[in-house]
Amino acid sequence: MLLKHVEKKRAEINMIPMVDIVFQLIIFFLVAMQVKENKVTRLQLPRADRGGKVEDEEAALVINIVSPDRADGRPYRVLLYKFNVKELNKYLQGELALRKRQKKPMPTGRIRADMNAEFKSIQEALVACRNAEIWKIRIATKKTR
Repeated sequence: MLLKHVEKKRAEINMIPMVDIVFQLIIFFLVAMQVKENKVTRLQLPRADRGGKVEDEEAALVINIVSPDRADGRPYRVLLYKFNVKELNKYLQGELALRKRQKKPMPTGRIRADMNAEFKSIQEALVACRNAEIWKIRIATKKTR
């Protein structure tokens, strides 16, 4: 009886699809980083002679206050959302409730007010922060040269 001798083939791994996926992931993360940087509202900040440079805090809650001519009844901007004073209070109270459920402290508040913003709007933002138990607040300015 004559037996056929069958040669076994070795398994091969094709690396080309994996390289394609890695390049696509790199492109995705580069694009996602660019989107995050564009969430800052453009404001003309007031100038100050003194003050310290503050490193960017990743967890800071930034409240932008625009000038009345750009406000349309909603002078407050948090991320990409527009608020009036009642909506800002409601938003901050929601953040407080969420943080309490997660047993995390409230973040540092950073107020960026346009140079032409009304003082009343800044005062209302400070009161809203106090009501939301944000005790650490920084006010952003530009340094005079």
